[in-house]
Amino acid sequence: MDVSTGGGTVKIDLTEPWSFPFTKSYSQGTVVTVEAIPSFGYTFNGWGKQLTTMDNPVFVVIDCNKTIAASFKVDWRLIGTSIGSLVLIILLVVVLILRRGSPAKGTT
Repeated sequence: MDVSTGGGTVKIDLTEPWSFPFTKSYSQGTVVTVEAIPSFGYTFNGWGKQLTTMDNPVFVVIDCNKTIAASFKVDWRLIGTSIGSLVLIILLVVVLILRRGSPAKGTT
C-alpha cells in the first residue's frame, strides 16, 4: 500500500507514518484503517487514486497493491475566522495600551 498526502496527514491503523509517500507491505486479506487528518486551515476533501470515497476513516481490504491519496482543501472560513480573531485581539491590546498611557481626566 502506498499512501501520499498534502495539506494534512494520514494515520494508518491509528499510527502516523514518519514520512510520505508511505509504503508498506501487508498480507492479502488484511483490513487496514486509514484516516485523513487535515492540518490547521484545511479540510478533508476525499480520497484519490484507488480509493474513491468521502468516508473518513475508511477500512481498506488489501486484495492487491493499493495506491491511496488523501485530498485536502484550504478552509478559508477557518483561516478568515482566525485572522479576524487575531485582528480583534491586536485592536484590544492597542486600546488598552493607549488608555494606560493617557492621563486620567481631571489630572495634569
